[in-house]
Amino acid sequence: WSNMVVKALSKLADTPIKIIAPSHGVVWRDNPQRVIDLYSRWANYIPDEGVVIAFASMYGNTENLADYIGSLLAKAGIRNIRTYDVGKTNVSFILSDIQRYKGVILGTCAYNTVMHPMMEHLCNEIKIMAPKNKVLGIFGTSGWNGAGVKALVKFAQDAKLEPVTPVVEALGAPTKDKIEESCKKFIPAFIAALNS
Repeated sequence: WSNMVVKALSKLADTPIKIIAPSHGVVWRDNPQRVIDLYSRWANYIPDEGVVIAFASMYGNTENLADYIGSLLAKAGIRNIRTYDVGKTNVSFILSDIQRYKGVILGTCAYNTVMHPMMEHLCNEIKIMAPKNKVLGIFGTSGWNGAGVKALVKFAQDAKLEPVTPVVEALGAPTKDKIEESCKKFIPAFIAALNS
């Protein structure tokens, strides 16, 4: 649809528009240029500045890591950080913000040698959505085999998204030392990618 919108907007570039009256939905009489500008941004995949952190946690370890990553991003001056527990939030809300913001950080625990099923569901929806111009980060916790993080890396390859390296992984309960060590290189790399 984006190509059609870009073509339509370019055809109308020199036409003064006073009202937008679609066959369904809201009729825009006040400031129709705002609607045109929004469609232009969306069709050209220009994201807003901000980061979505979505995680799946079973025992709270991955949630703690998500909170820590969010706090480091906030300390670094990143505004508009949205954090979602995929087990408690409808996927449509998460996808809406993933479409909107430039940064996406996905985290999961290991679950029977794969990623958590709710994170897998979100990843499948992201593949279908095929977002563009995103900066992807990956994190997770694992008891022994790192299956969740490995599955997220595989998802990124399948979805043709290049994750920022290094990925963040904590084996066992993420103690403060483990978390700090695993985030030491990730946070600056992620912020650099956001700003590029």
